[in-house]
Amino acid sequence: MSAQKVKPFDFDTAVAETQRDFPVESRNITFINGDDPDARDKLFEWAVSQKMRTLEWDRMLAPMFDNQRSCAMPGHDGGFVLLVHPSAPSMRFGEDTHKSNHYTFDHELGHIVTKRGIGHGADIAEHSADSFAALRGLQRGTLSKQDVKRAADVNDAGFLIYNGLSHLTSMTLDAIAINPKNIDYMSLSPKETSALADKHAKTFELRSRIYNKFAPIDEIGKATWNDDGLPPAERVEARLHALTEIAMNAPKSSMSFYLAARMIVNAVENNGVTYVGQHVPLNGQNEHWQSLKDAVLTRAGDRDIGARKAVQTAEITRPKTPADDTILTRFSNRFKRLSI
Repeated sequence: MSAQKVKPFDFDTAVAETQRDFPVESRNITFINGDDPDARDKLFEWAVSQKMRTLEWDRMLAPMFDNQRSCAMPGHDGGFVLLVHPSAPSMRFGEDTHKSNHYTFDHELGHIVTKRGIGHGADIAEHSADSFAALRGLQRGTLSKQDVKRAADVNDAGFLIYNGLSHLTSMTLDAIAINPKNIDYMSLSPKETSALADKHAKTFELRSRIYNKFAPIDEIGKATWNDDGLPPAERVEARLHALTEIAMNAPKSSMSFYLAARMIVNAVENNGVTYVGQHVPLNGQNEHWQSLKDAVLTRAGDRDIGARKAVQTAEITRPKTPADDTILTRFSNRFKRLSI
């Protein structure tokens, strides 16, 4: 499937589609187009209706709006707000603003409709939202598998350059591109789509023991209130060195190995990482990094690190053989473990 010609994003159309596909979940959502002249007033009215405190407005809602940050969040009286700024710069898809706006809207909607997206911890919230946005984009034709991989690459870059542990959802997104259970995403109902996004989130969220391995790396060279931290290039290199320990010692079938291997291989092959238009270089041709990449891929074996094999074809699903299409196979596939 090609996502080259993306249909223009229209906020009102996106809202109408949401209300059609999720009639129950959307009843209590206040949709705000951040580009509307009265958008800030609408957000303030929502905050008052939801009994948000003045402190919450001053420290969270107002700065979020002023900085053009899209969001989905619950109020204190059973309602939600979904705020999107269609004209805000994209961080995932470069100059393709329509593709970015579709993804951003779906991501914020995913926080609400997956039911785990809000109030269940930052990590699983982002996994749920990214999974939902990727699935909806593939269904709509606004995303290709390569786009899903690109979104994952951006989240990895955010982790390496800044502090992005709560948004380290690359394994979740890769699993959608790889599609290990060969699910026909196009035939899923909206309810099934949100349920599958939730399943991906529960499967690939960073459980505490994995989180604790990566949290210290997320701290390396970071800026603090009284310290500028390491320059970006040094920070990325230092974090990649720390990831080497995990990539070469964690079990080859583990999530820890996959994440570390993904970041190392991508950084070496692309001579650095790119986040929000900022490219941080790495000399990927250096003998050390080349040897490390080869060692990591050797350890990976048949695992499709970073969905590199999956994106070589445009098709979302793989052709079924007669052996795949038996009643017994279909039944067993329902209970097959979701893994990559």
